[in-house]
Amino acid sequence: MDFVYLLRVLMKRKWIIAACAIIAAGIAWYFTKDEPQQYRSISQVSTGFTTNDVINVKEDNNFFEADTKFNNAIVTFTSPTVMSLLSYSIVLHDLENPSQAFRLLTDEQKKSPVYQAVNLNEAKNVFSEKLNSMSVLTSYKPQEKKLLEFLKLYGYDYNSIASSLNVYRLERTDYIQIDYRSENPELSAFVVNNVFKAFVRYYRFIRNERSEESIDTLKSLLEKKSQDRAQKNQAIASTGLLNITDASKSSFDLISTLQQTLDDEQDKLTTNQIALTSVNNQLAALGAPVQTVDNSEVLDLKRQMNAANQAYLNSGSTDQNLLNQYNNLKAQYQNKIKSVGSNLGTSSSLDKSTLLQRKSDLEVNIDAEKIHIASLQGKINQLQGNVNTQATKSANAQSLSKDADLSDKEYLDLLEKYNDAVDQSNALVNNFHQILVGQPAIEPEPSKRFLIVGMAGMAAFVCTILIIVFVTYLDSSIKTPAIFSRVVSLKLLTMINFTSLKNKDLSQVVANTITTEDAVEKRRDNKFRESLRKLRYEIENSGKKIGGNR
Repeated sequence: MDFVYLLRVLMKRKWIIAACAIIAAGIAWYFTKDEPQQYRSISQVSTGFTTNDVINVKEDNNFFEADTKFNNAIVTFTSPTVMSLLSYSIVLHDLENPSQAFRLLTDEQKKSPVYQAVNLNEAKNVFSEKLNSMSVLTSYKPQEKKLLEFLKLYGYDYNSIASSLNVYRLERTDYIQIDYRSENPELSAFVVNNVFKAFVRYYRFIRNERSEESIDTLKSLLEKKSQDRAQKNQAIASTGLLNITDASKSSFDLISTLQQTLDDEQDKLTTNQIALTSVNNQLAALGAPVQTVDNSEVLDLKRQMNAANQAYLNSGSTDQNLLNQYNNLKAQYQNKIKSVGSNLGTSSSLDKSTLLQRKSDLEVNIDAEKIHIASLQGKINQLQGNVNTQATKSANAQSLSKDADLSDKEYLDLLEKYNDAVDQSNALVNNFHQILVGQPAIEPEPSKRFLIVGMAGMAAFVCTILIIVFVTYLDSSIKTPAIFSRVVSLKLLTMINFTSLKNKDLSQVVANTITTEDAVEKRRDNKFRESLRKLRYEIENSGKKIGGNR
């Protein structure tokens, strides 16, 4: 569509467009003349979600979690339950203080069936009971449905309050701001202050309820873990494996002591046997010369033998090389004793009676030492058997001990979670503080009447233009040469502008013999003549002949 043509169409209808805009603005001005003045009150609440003045053992500042908490708090502020509690508080204020009521019903409203169907005393009791129990009215019960309609009559229903209440977070702060606008400044201040009280009551209720459920669950799990922990410790105690490591160490120490005693007894037995052999040799050969013997080698071998025995016991009686070393040193020691005894046998010069008495004593000692050695060997064998049994039990003890340690760890972790849950349940609601109390506004909010009137006029102006453009677009008649050219698909020789021939002769216009003082009309006539000349020129130069009757 030709833009110039569209502009000409709009200019032709400019008075229609202007009239529509003026009429719309006038209608808006008329309907907004009785618009009530609005009074705004604000209140601010500190949440403690991003900053906390309380000293905590753990530092936990998760800002993403804080953003979620803000959203949850705002949704709770505007929830039906909180709005219902607020509406009960407002209507009770008006019913209990008629002289200071925020809103007064007109005589027509008091004659309505909704007002007549409600008993005011019963309504006060129901509203008070619902407010105290934090429960809401339901439309399923006929009596409560009447009270909901009664609240709507006053303008205290959920939709009426929520439409004028605005709760939002102040950007980059820890505060939530509450705005409310109404026709009464006292009502606005009452709403922003009491909605916080209703929120805190309801928020504390639901948080405590959830916390109690979580704490009860944690408590039951904690008791179960405690029982499991006690059962596993009791299982270890009942098997006698509590001090299995100490018992094994004591057995090794006792075996070492007994082995040392056994070695000493065997040394005594060997010495006595050698001495008995010496006595027998002396009895057989009295008068032989006395020889001196060096015992330092014997003592050195005995020390090496004891050291090897101690090293073997410290290894847990499992190192075969240490055992072979001990047996080798023991054999060398016994051989050395025998050699010393044979030398002593040749050097004895005691008399026969003394030798016989000594022989008798040595035989008694040898018998006693053999019995003692057999007893020691039996005890050592028994203890070694106990050590092997304790080694088997030690593996079971380690398995049970690991289970008990794991149970203790799970119990302590669950106990920590339980203590944290108890601490959080006591401190969650205490973070909310009303730092700015709502006050009645002194002056009403700026009127939006001029804005509404202006927007109405502008909307009518734009809509009228769009309608005219749409109707022009649907008009299929030929209005301009360009449209004609597109319709006939032929090249135009020229275009002749429109001129008024009223009170004019066409020949005079062509011959330019008409005198006029109107400059616009004169320019139009000149353009008309130029267009005719151009048309004649195009026809003559085209070489075409025009047929027809003359």
